[in-house]
Amino acid sequence: MLTICLSLRQICDLKQPFDGYTHTQMRKVYSGKERPKIAKSCPDQIKELLPRTWDQNIAKRPELEEVIEVVGKVITDMCGDSYLLDVTNRTALSYDRGNR
Repeated sequence: MLTICLSLRQICDLKQPFDGYTHTQMRKVYSGKERPKIAKSCPDQIKELLPRTWDQNIAKRPELEEVIEVVGKVITDMCGDSYLLDVTNRTALSYDRGNR
């Protein structure tokens, strides 16, 4: 889940997740005392999702299906094309608009 979370954050920020962090800051991240800041430009649904993905209590973290659903909705909202991601069978569909 952490890898997915960091990848989403990197996509939103368009930079490496811990760019510029010191060794001390990284120790805080790994111990769970500090988490990376979320970019203001990040979609609201992702801003709400990210902190839950790195919750100290594993039981409070979202299931992968929920993460996929939220990301799919963000893609659909941004692109206006729901055919880009089929969340029912978790596969990317053809980008060829003629094959919908």
